[in-house]
Amino acid sequence: MRPTLLALALVLAACGDRPSATTAPATDEAASPTSADPDSVTISVEGTDQAVAVRRVRFEDVPLPFTTLVPERWADDVVSSGEGTAVRLTMGDPPRQGLVSVFVASEPDPAGAVERARAVAESYGEVREVASAEPWTVQVFAFSGPDAVGRVSVGEHAGVPFTVVESFPPELGDGFSPRASLVLDRLRWLDDDTGL
Repeated sequence: MRPTLLALALVLAACGDRPSATTAPATDEAASPTSADPDSVTISVEGTDQAVAVRRVRFEDVPLPFTTLVPERWADDVVSSGEGTAVRLTMGDPPRQGLVSVFVASEPDPAGAVERARAVAESYGEVREVASAEPWTVQVFAFSGPDAVGRVSVGEHAGVPFTVVESFPPELGDGFSPRASLVLDRLRWLDDDTGL
């Protein structure tokens, strides 16, 4: 395992826990932090609309501060190491199973971010580079392994590269993917109130 991958894996796994995000009083369904948050939103799971209870979380003391809506029972925390800082949002009762993580390296470097993203994807299993419809992505690696499937995406905000990991057991795919999309679709950067 490459040193960068090992350090990033440690960051994403559990080292250096810091207090979790604050649950903010609400902002709107469209994610603008100036109006009331919804108590629930509707997502589509296997073609069926489903109401999901949500709460707003704010991450202010991270390299790229942001706010987003998360399903009510998801856990959130921030972990840091010498490699960087990761915000982790996890689904399921302990043990937590699905993960959406936003990572910023201590020394942001666009080329390094792509290399780290590929290494993280490879640590899960078989990897393939995929095209993404999301305009914020610079590079996307899909992965498939015995215990997890998902993708690692590289983006950039305010000149700072970041990596988003979406990882979940294959059996959670239909329920996890729309919830992960909700988290990412409702993400708003605190510096300029733009989304991904």
